[in-house]
Amino acid sequence: MRAHPPVPRPRWLAVLTILPAGAVLLSGPAHLSAQLSCTSTAECPPHRPPVGLVHEANTLAVNALLGGATAAVVQMAKGGPVWDAFWTGALGGGTAYAGKRVAVEEFAGAGFLGRQIASLGGSLVRNATAGRPLLEEVVLPLGPVRLYVSKAAGVQPRLDVATLMAGAAFVIAYDARLDPAASLSAGALVFRGSGPTPGMSGAGATMVWAEMPEEEGPRLMAHERVHLLQYDQAFLSWADPLERWIAARAGAGAAVLRHFDFGGVVLGARVGLGLALEYSDRPWETEAYFLAELAHPVHGH
Repeated sequence: MRAHPPVPRPRWLAVLTILPAGAVLLSGPAHLSAQLSCTSTAECPPHRPPVGLVHEANTLAVNALLGGATAAVVQMAKGGPVWDAFWTGALGGGTAYAGKRVAVEEFAGAGFLGRQIASLGGSLVRNATAGRPLLEEVVLPLGPVRLYVSKAAGVQPRLDVATLMAGAAFVIAYDARLDPAASLSAGALVFRGSGPTPGMSGAGATMVWAEMPEEEGPRLMAHERVHLLQYDQAFLSWADPLERWIAARAGAGAAVLRHFDFGGVVLGARVGLGLALEYSDRPWETEAYFLAELAHPVHGH
């Protein structure tokens, strides 16, 4: 009987699976080393940004510009309609900011509602980048699962590998336990554990201290929810299309891509930028502190 040669395993799959795990493990010291000198937002005056209408308008504008620029650059490379892509992408970026603004509020389900609004914004940027109609495909995240909704394909669920790995890392490293009520309110995986700092986030999972002062808890959760939505925003706008482009170039199996999102590119980029930038210079931290302060101002600030 003729022996069949072994079927080569696609290298892209190993890379996209290992990268999230490595990024989650590395992001702890890279992301948190500058926070170890304080144990609450109130104790970190240098990270408490000024708030006001001008600052909020600037933050909205930055989000809109990022969405518009992302879509326009890709369409320029493809030879497509640049300005149409820019304005649709800017609308998506502004919608993503609106979702963050909702997510930091304290009412039950604020995080869940904000996450859906922000993901609608990410979907607009995603469609503009691909040159598709405005609402051709809408992505709705539910915990570690994303629902891809479109007229052509119906509803397709995909499991977020990076989020599951982040949650597993919290459980293994910090003996964390899932908080079902907080997870439902946030629309994402929320753990309670004994980490080195009050809050930690990785992909679509976050961990906060099990015991927090009453006045600090809402502000901390608001801060971490912003990080969850930033991950969604980056993943939908540019990282997932990039991962799928890489996979297609490497001859990836379509069946795997239909059922899994990997998220390794976002986490890898976050770790790299975290190593390159001081904590107070990281734009994602500036935004998270700003929005948390806006909704839950520190007393006397």
